[in-house]
Amino acid sequence: MSSAISLVDGIAFLPVADVTTGLSWLKSIAPEDGRSLLQYFAETYVEGVSRPVGNSGQRTCHTPARFQPVLWNVHDTTLTDGNWTNNVSEGWNNRMRSMISRHHPTLWTLIGALQSDAVCNDNHQIQSGLAAKEDYCVCDGAAL
Repeated sequence: MSSAISLVDGIAFLPVADVTTGLSWLKSIAPEDGRSLLQYFAETYVEGVSRPVGNSGQRTCHTPARFQPVLWNVHDTTLTDGNWTNNVSEGWNNRMRSMISRHHPTLWTLIGALQSDAVCNDNHQIQSGLAAKEDYCVCDGAAL
């Protein structure tokens, strides 16, 4: 594959309004063996798919891209020095997995883990000064 195909990931850094133009430019310079990858990328992440409908083929049905550019584009995030990843979500998933410690927990186990997580978050907010202690009612050592 050529360097044109290696530029596909750079599309994520273009302004959302320029993603389609950037993809068109890549398609124009891509070698023949890279066109199927660009077509897949266009259909799944940028443009969607238009298919003929009916026997005559005169009407078309457009299905939008499964993952719209506003979901994966990091242009604004980069300019504001934000997070590109979902590490916060992954961290929460790992905490919950370690608190539950089984593959198929009961509903009550899940509720207990969610309540414990809520208490930990409340305590973290109090300790970091994001919430006043007076905002919480303490009963049996747990914030309510």
